[in-house]
Amino acid sequence: MAAELLITPQVNPEILSRALSTVPVSRPSLVALVVPLHEAQAFAIQFRDGDGQATVVDMTAYARALSQGDWPVGLARQDDACDTWETWTNGVISTRLDCDDALFLPFDDEGFPEMQQKPVVARDGVPEGWQSWRTCLDLGMTSLHSCRFRPVLWALGRAVSGELEGVRALVLAEDGEVLKPAQEVSWPDHFR
Repeated sequence: MAAELLITPQVNPEILSRALSTVPVSRPSLVALVVPLHEAQAFAIQFRDGDGQATVVDMTAYARALSQGDWPVGLARQDDACDTWETWTNGVISTRLDCDDALFLPFDDEGFPEMQQKPVVARDGVPEGWQSWRTCLDLGMTSLHSCRFRPVLWALGRAVSGELEGVRALVLAEDGEVLKPAQEVSWPDHFR
């Protein structure tokens, strides 16, 4: 199963909650876990079920809804076969990147990229021994928020374990009832 995240600008939580609530809910219980990405001035959003476990939803519907009004939204999909990044603007995909867009460089014996070399795009063929320098997720993230993707995963890991402050859990549906507006609950305490 692919892991999916939405990356939005850091906006007023009420505006974010209203935008999330415009999408029809397809699950009996659904929670939007909103993780602050301070260094990027953005939020990462992952969806959870009523028990607080990661769940699958139609992320394109949320990307479409959240990207209305001239604020671009990133949709990151991590997949063993090939990661993808989509930038959504005004309800449509404006940029799509995949594993063929990754950049490669040679690395020295100490594990540092040799920056004097020109990066090679994966689709053009990677010279033997060269390593990934920027994934498509890095490229998409930096185009929107000047931050690589690894800090997103770090913040999400800390949020899931309850170690990150400022995480919001917005209940969109509970026990078959859609909540409008979404109800904020304590993360992760509400799910223990």
